[in-house]
Amino acid sequence: MSAKDRAELEQAVRYGLESLSGGAPMQKWYGLLAMRTVCFHLKLDELHKEINVLLKNTIEVSE
Repeated sequence: MSAKDRAELEQAVRYGLESLSGGAPMQKWYGLLAMRTVCFHLKLDELHKEINVLLKNTIEVSE
């Protein structure tokens, strides 16, 4: 994957994260889980770590 493709993918994932900020907790959780899976398979390690933190925070808030 080229650096340009990688940057575009990271930008798309970040846009997706921003769009989930106002959703219901379960909707947000499923969206984060899907994006985390994409980041894992594409080896976008920094975003994968950020999403793990967001997932943890989402679970804690919904409890």
